[in-house]
Amino acid sequence: MAISFLHQDLWRELTSSVRKANGKADVAVAYFAQGASKLVPLRAGARLVVDASEGAVKTGQTCPADLLALYRKGVRIYSVPNLHAKVYVVGRKVYVGSANASHSSAHRLLEATVVSSEASLVRAARRFVEELTLQPDLGEEELNRLAKWYRPPHLPGARGRRRSESTRSGMPRFWVARLDAEAPTAALHEALAAGAKEARRQMEHPRRHELDEFWSRRQNEHYAVGDIVMQVVSEPGKPDMVMPPGRVVHVRKWSGAGKRLTFVYIELPLKRRISEPRFLERIGAAKEFAYLRDRRWNKAMAARFMAYWNRA
Repeated sequence: MAISFLHQDLWRELTSSVRKANGKADVAVAYFAQGASKLVPLRAGARLVVDASEGAVKTGQTCPADLLALYRKGVRIYSVPNLHAKVYVVGRKVYVGSANASHSSAHRLLEATVVSSEASLVRAARRFVEELTLQPDLGEEELNRLAKWYRPPHLPGARGRRRSESTRSGMPRFWVARLDAEAPTAALHEALAAGAKEARRQMEHPRRHELDEFWSRRQNEHYAVGDIVMQVVSEPGKPDMVMPPGRVVHVRKWSGAGKRLTFVYIELPLKRRISEPRFLERIGAAKEFAYLRDRRWNKAMAARFMAYWNRA
């Protein structure tokens, strides 16, 4: 028996599995939006159950054109109003989770799915889909009729909000930035202030957070909006201090006085900073790390860092 939890690259794996299944698939997914026939490339012999009701089609949640494309490949298609399941029985695996078949799911939303190859679970899931097919399937005439009702979906606030590089993997990238306390020159201060105007407009919680910024000389550090950065600040004669992690709201490249810098603006929660030795002791990592390295951290360690600050 194998059961796993999938949230990163969900659609890459699921689409690949459907292609390899060679038609041995039974899918019950509430909404099958425009472009879904490429996300779920079913073949002849497969069965697909969706909500192709008038309401789902007129709001763009289910796209008859994509259903028609699969129908012409030999896929049998059924409609069940009020369907809310997301069950993909593909070959000897079953995927059950949150993901509708849509562009939003693949590129904007954060989804999670449990994958199992346990034979009894696969059989139970297949029976569930089969029970939804005890009715006439949709033919070409009906799908063409539904196509006349179709309207593209209107998603408030979604325009231009395709997931950034930071969040496509399912959670933000986490950086530790080691910084020396350094007063900016007049030219640098002016450049930082110019970028801060745009950064303030991008803050999500201006009342409970403050805007902070730093600059990096390392050209191989590619910070992106949505990244999480935890700063470790060094001051002469004092212990290095760890700042609460903040979300990157703006990044700006700058050149001047023979320097090439990256300005990084962070939405910083109003929490007290802590000395580095005490922080490492609090998270139980004092023996593992002599200090927090200046780099991008893996997700397991990032979660460990964030757990402390969520309690603080």
